[in-house]
Amino acid sequence: AARARHWDALMAEAERWTAVRTVDECERAMRAGGVPCSRYQSVGDYFGSKVLGAIVLFVLAVFACILFRVPVVVTVVAAAAAGLVGLFTPDSEVAKATERRREALYREMAWTLDRLAAVLETGEGLDSALGVLTWVSKGRGGLFIALLRDLGGALATRKTDVAGILSGLQRRLPRMAELDEFLQ
Repeated sequence: AARARHWDALMAEAERWTAVRTVDECERAMRAGGVPCSRYQSVGDYFGSKVLGAIVLFVLAVFACILFRVPVVVTVVAAAAAGLVGLFTPDSEVAKATERRREALYREMAWTLDRLAAVLETGEGLDSALGVLTWVSKGRGGLFIALLRDLGGALATRKTDVAGILSGLQRRLPRMAELDEFLQ
């Protein structure tokens, strides 16, 4: 609840602190403090890793073909194929990671909404039901439970702009039709 009340101040302080440090310094300091974290790649880093992967696999294929005295035509085809594998491997890894995250969010949403409905059926109000739900999860849970905690905190501080709160939550979640339907 305190995090939700002081979110803007927390983000301003985080931005002030990170503005004067490199990404590596920030990551090192946060890890030293026990914060599990890792850096996000920029778009340039991502595409750079794709190109680097393609070049490395291309060169390895050429060296392997030279080492085993493979005919030139086969070497060209093998090197091109290896380069393409290097170029597209990051895309498949991103797609797999995205799908794993989406599946985890679906499972969490189903469990959370089922528990929330059960508490609401007892006659509790939404703010109270969210409080019960987030108390039961006690720091466990993923993105969806964290967002419901924020919603509960906002309701507990008597922010009455529920539509604005839900809109803010929606911006922080990945785009999913089921989630959009829930937040409407």
